[in-house]
Amino acid sequence: MGATRTFTSVASILLLVLATTASTAKLPSNWKTCVINQSNTNACLKKSIQTAIEDLTTKGSQSLGVFPLDPMRISKLRLQSGAGSIVLDLTFLDLDIYGFKSLRIDDVDLDSPKDRLKLKVTITSDFVLNGDYVVKGRLLVVPIAGAGRCNITLGKPVAATGELNWKKQKGAGGRMYAHVEKFQFDFNPKTFKLHFHDKDHGNDQLGKTLNRIANDNANEILKDLKPAISVAFGQAFEDIANRVFSKVPYDDLFPSK
Repeated sequence: MGATRTFTSVASILLLVLATTASTAKLPSNWKTCVINQSNTNACLKKSIQTAIEDLTTKGSQSLGVFPLDPMRISKLRLQSGAGSIVLDLTFLDLDIYGFKSLRIDDVDLDSPKDRLKLKVTITSDFVLNGDYVVKGRLLVVPIAGAGRCNITLGKPVAATGELNWKKQKGAGGRMYAHVEKFQFDFNPKTFKLHFHDKDHGNDQLGKTLNRIANDNANEILKDLKPAISVAFGQAFEDIANRVFSKVPYDDLFPSK
């Protein structure tokens, strides 16, 4: 059985509100726009997107409806996997994700005729996920069931790729806006570590057993859970991109001259 996920966040609710109350906004003055279909378009976008990421991770953008992204909050993330000796049903609540401040844009490829943007990035610090968890399942021959706090560390450097696909549609004032239909995300950390603290057992025996077995089998667990984590991150980034795209006309984002 492959990994599946359930994702909900405040961002999803805010996106619905923005879709019905969208008003034209301008990009922050320090975000440089790049003329498309030029020899230097991708190089220009690399610098522009880096500036945007640095702003959004540290201070967000009130005019674009984006809160600071480091940490990023995911209200619920459910990861399910099951194959042979490892069977997990793991739900995170109020998950905070740290590390976006160190994100470096390595490469950008805009294909404007196909309404597609590809990114290669590196997170140069550890990528850390902290939150409450509820788990049940089996690791090797050990049945597990418990709840508490969890820390997942994707060790630096974390190489990642992203691909945005959008469609253009008329919006406020008859101008064209982009709407991201899918944000594909993939990542490859240097290392993968988990730490579970079980709040329901005074001697924390479940946590100790779970931590030892989980980290002894970290690569196998990451392989099983990675698709669900990638989809959850992609959904979060899609929501954020659409908060910007719903406010700024397409020609202001990607001017043709």
